[in-house]
Amino acid sequence: MELYIDRSVAVPSLKWVKVAITLVVVSLFLFPFELMALPGINTKMMLAVVGLALYTLLNASSRTGRLSLDMTILSTLAFLMSLMAWVSMVYNNTDDRAFASYLFSMWTWIGAAYLAVMSIRWTHGHASLRLVALYLASVCAAQCLLALWIFNDEALKTLVDSIVSQDQEFLTRIHRLYGIGAWLDPTGARFAGVLTIITVVLTTSKIRLTNGEISLLIFSFITIAIVGNIIARTTTVGLIISLAYVVIIALIPALRRVSSPGRFSKPLLLALLIIVPATVGLYLSNRESEKLIRYGFEGFFSLVEKGTWDVESNNDLLRTYQNEEKVPTETKTFLIGDGYFARPQLNPYYMGRSYDYYKGTDIGYFRYIFYFGAPGLLLYLGLLYYAMRIGWRRFPNERAMFLLLFLASLVIFFKVSTEIFMLTAILIMVDADENSLDYYPDEDTLLHRGNV
Repeated sequence: MELYIDRSVAVPSLKWVKVAITLVVVSLFLFPFELMALPGINTKMMLAVVGLALYTLLNASSRTGRLSLDMTILSTLAFLMSLMAWVSMVYNNTDDRAFASYLFSMWTWIGAAYLAVMSIRWTHGHASLRLVALYLASVCAAQCLLALWIFNDEALKTLVDSIVSQDQEFLTRIHRLYGIGAWLDPTGARFAGVLTIITVVLTTSKIRLTNGEISLLIFSFITIAIVGNIIARTTTVGLIISLAYVVIIALIPALRRVSSPGRFSKPLLLALLIIVPATVGLYLSNRESEKLIRYGFEGFFSLVEKGTWDVESNNDLLRTYQNEEKVPTETKTFLIGDGYFARPQLNPYYMGRSYDYYKGTDIGYFRYIFYFGAPGLLLYLGLLYYAMRIGWRRFPNERAMFLLLFLASLVIFFKVSTEIFMLTAILIMVDADENSLDYYPDEDTLLHRGNV
C-alpha cells in the first residue's frame, strides 16, 4: 500500500517553520545577547562566524566581484578608525580599546547580517528590502510585546534572567522594560532606524505590498512607536523623522510620482483609532502601567498638565551641553583625543549609567572626540556615509531609506553614542537583481537590475 502525502499541507507547514527560524536569526542579529553559560560570546559573534564563512566561500566562487570594492573601502575606513584609536591610546597612555578593533567589529556585523539575509533567501527563494523590512519590523514588534510580558510575568522574568546576561539587575532597579537583548538606548536607536525603514517601504509606490504586509508593517510601526518609546525614548528620533518624511512627500508633487504617502497615512490613522483608546485603557488599568506610559511620553503629559514640553532627560542633556567640564575644549583633545571612551578603570563597552562614561557624558559626538579626536570622528562619519552611498547607488528607488538611516544616526549622536550601522549592513547585503523582483512589473524600475 502506498503512503499518500498531502503536500498542500506539508509545504506550507514547512514554510512557516522556516519563517520562524529566520525570525530567530534576525532577532539574534539585531538584538545580540550573551548567555549566562557562555560569557564573553554574544549571538552576533556566533552568527558572524557562519556568515563570514559563507560570505567568503560564495564570493570566492563568484566571478562578479560584487561589492568587493565597496567592502574594501569600508574596511579601509574602519582600519583607519582603529589605527586612530591606537594612536590616541598610545599617545595618552590609556588602555581603553573601545574602537581599537572596529575593523573586526564592522566585519562581525557584516558577517551576521549576511547570514540573516541568507536565511531570508533560504525561506522565500530571494531576499529584498521589502522582506528585510518585514522581518526587522516583526522582530522589533515582538521584542516590544515580549518586554511587556516579561515586565508583567515574574516567572518569565526569572526564566529569562537565568539564561540571558544583559545587566538585568540594573534594569530592574530603575524599572525599565527589556526584552531578550533589547534594552536601553542601543535598542532605542535600532527601533528608530527600523521605523524609518518601515516608512520608506510603505511609501515607495514601486514596491509590491499585500494588504496583510501593510497591516503587519503598520501594526509594528505603532507598537514600536509606543512600547519602544517606553523601552528607550531614543525611539522618538525615528518616529519624528518618519512622520516628517511622510509630510514632505505628501506636500511635494515631484516626490509623489515615486511615493505613495496614502499607503502609510490612511491605515496608520485607522489603526490609531484603535490603539490610542487601548493605550489609555492600559494607562488607567494599574499603577505600574501608568508609570511606564508616563515615562515613555513624559513630554506629552507635561504639555497637557503644565502647558510646557518638559522632559527630564532632555533637561539633563541640555545641562551637559552647558557644562564646560563635559564639553571637549582643548586643542589636543580635538586633534588626538584623550584616549578614553569610558571613565578610567571601567569596562569601555559598558552601556549603563551615564556617570560611568568618560567626563560623565553620553553625548555621541563628545565621546568620540574625547576618545580619538575630530579625525577619528570624521573617519567614523565617513564610514557611515559611505555605507549609505552603497545603498544609494544600488537601490535607486529606495534611496530615502539609506538617507533617513544616515540622518537618524547623525541626530542620535547628539544624545547618545549608539550606532545603527547594523541596519545599513543588512540592507546592503541584499542583491539588487533580487530586490527588483518585488517591484510592480508595469514600472520602468526593472531597468535598474544589476545596478551596483
